[in-house]
Amino acid sequence: MSVAPKQAEEEAIPGQVITKQPVGRDVAAEVVGDVGSGNNRVGDDDKDAAGGRRRAEDEAESEALSELSKADKIVVEQKAQYSEACCGYEGENRFDVSDSFGNVIMRATENSNCCLRQCCDQLRPFTMGIVDRAEQTVITVRRPLRCNNCYCCPCLTQRLEVEWPPGADIGYVDQNLSVFSPSFDVFDASGEKMFIIQGEVQKRHFRNWTQLI
Repeated sequence: MSVAPKQAEEEAIPGQVITKQPVGRDVAAEVVGDVGSGNNRVGDDDKDAAGGRRRAEDEAESEALSELSKADKIVVEQKAQYSEACCGYEGENRFDVSDSFGNVIMRATENSNCCLRQCCDQLRPFTMGIVDRAEQTVITVRRPLRCNNCYCCPCLTQRLEVEWPPGADIGYVDQNLSVFSPSFDVFDASGEKMFIIQGEVQKRHFRNWTQLI
């Protein structure tokens, strides 16, 4: 008397790994295919979530820059630091960027080395991140360690490197040699001069000359 082999009573569930003895190549192939399609769906969901976060960041970034471009007046105010006022300790500077109505559009925070801040003071190198109201970094400014209007080293005057969005260079600002008033050249990423910034006459030079006379 022969007994027919017992057939599998349970159907394969998509995504389930079967640990029982395989009942055939077709069933095994079906299970493997279902698991693979499930992994693909998970990967697509991750990509969609990452794309959604990126779109949200781009919208916030565009909103902050749009407000900045529409403002008829921009006020940059340095935040007071009690340690610097009381003890002379040079801390990391922080600034608020506001419009003419006092609405804060962006905030800038310096990131620099403590020893270089105390030794090099205004010539210290730093990286400054400019964030919007959602605390998303919109612009990054970097300043390397260089001289300040030094005629002995005219090739090492101050420079600011600007990244927008962070990681993508859009240009830089170079300091020019000047006697009476500060002057800066603004370049794009290709090195082409776009603008010239001319500051006010520094009265301290005339005061020093009067004292020498």
